[in-house]
Amino acid sequence: MVATIKNACKARSGQTELNTSTRRFLLFTLGFTMFSAIVYEVVWTRSLSLVFGTTVYALSAVLAAFLTGLALGALLMGGIADTTKRPMRLLSRLQFAIGCAAVVLLPVFALLRYPYVALHNALGQTFGLALILFVLTFLMLLIPTGAVGAAFTLVSKIYTRHVGEDIAEVYAVDTLFGGLGGFVAGFFLIPSVGLVLTTLLAAGLNISLGLMISRRSRR
Repeated sequence: MVATIKNACKARSGQTELNTSTRRFLLFTLGFTMFSAIVYEVVWTRSLSLVFGTTVYALSAVLAAFLTGLALGALLMGGIADTTKRPMRLLSRLQFAIGCAAVVLLPVFALLRYPYVALHNALGQTFGLALILFVLTFLMLLIPTGAVGAAFTLVSKIYTRHVGEDIAEVYAVDTLFGGLGGFVAGFFLIPSVGLVLTTLLAAGLNISLGLMISRRSRR
């Protein structure tokens, strides 16, 4: 992602400089995007552990699929971010995609136990079963994780002017809010309101961000 941000800095020459309010808003957007992303990661890990029966498989599958989706989303957005004429509108659509995909996944996780039981009975605890589980998890999480990776890259492209200082700010916000999302989800939201409502709250956050970005892009 650092290479993508560096290329974005070069592409910004000749573009209109962002005012302070817009730059703060972009960091706000990035922060809460990563907050919701880690909330989803915790929820998905917990949801899959209820299906797989072991946290090791669930954590491994979600982490691998999550990071792969982020990488693919960032890779695809790398070229699009340099050519789009309406980056804020594109960012709002990515927020809608993240939120809606997370909601759609709720019944998908509930139905996943049926193919898992059939596969486990047929294959047992083998590498083949683990591979199939990863592929299923990857396919389920591809859209939301890809959208998160794309949103990170797009915000970085819009925000970054100076490689050193601005990259530091982007990654500081990313790390801080991501850690906060994991803490809040694991210690407060899931124990208090459960997996479904935690997902809906995070999805509501993404959709709210999308509406705020869309409104701001019309100014």
